[in-house]
Amino acid sequence: MSQPEPPRGPEPPLEPIDDAAPATVGELRSLRRWLVVAGVWAVAASAIAIIALLSTNSNDQPKRSPGAVTGTQLAGVQRDLDQRIDALEKQAKSAPSSDDVSKLQDRLKAVEDRSDSTRSDLKAVRTDLGDLKKRVDAVEKQQQNNAGSGGTGTNTTTTP
Repeated sequence: MSQPEPPRGPEPPLEPIDDAAPATVGELRSLRRWLVVAGVWAVAASAIAIIALLSTNSNDQPKRSPGAVTGTQLAGVQRDLDQRIDALEKQAKSAPSSDDVSKLQDRLKAVEDRSDSTRSDLKAVRTDLGDLKKRVDAVEKQQQNNAGSGGTGTNTTTTP
């Protein structure tokens, strides 16, 4: 006899997914597949609804030949559905491939790296600019002190 499994403890809570997190290639493929499935279901549901509507209309009007009217209308519906399916297939084919998504992620990473580098360069420039401003202020202050003390600076001229 096998013994029943001991009760398990509570499952750890799932971590919330950040809305700003990029989609993975697998998620994009899955999304594309589900969009095609949903589109096919929508087309099939529309076809069923149209067929039901046509059969109701043909029952309301007994003077017409039900087969001729329904056949013509069904042919039109079928053309419309074929066009919709073709449009959905084109959209699925024009969706970015996993290589395109990978390349875009690589480019985005390169831009982020350059941005970080530019940010650190800007901080260094600001620090240098602050140091330069302090030095200029010190030189101006020294110049004012020399001018206020009677002009006995190094820039004096003598006449012969």
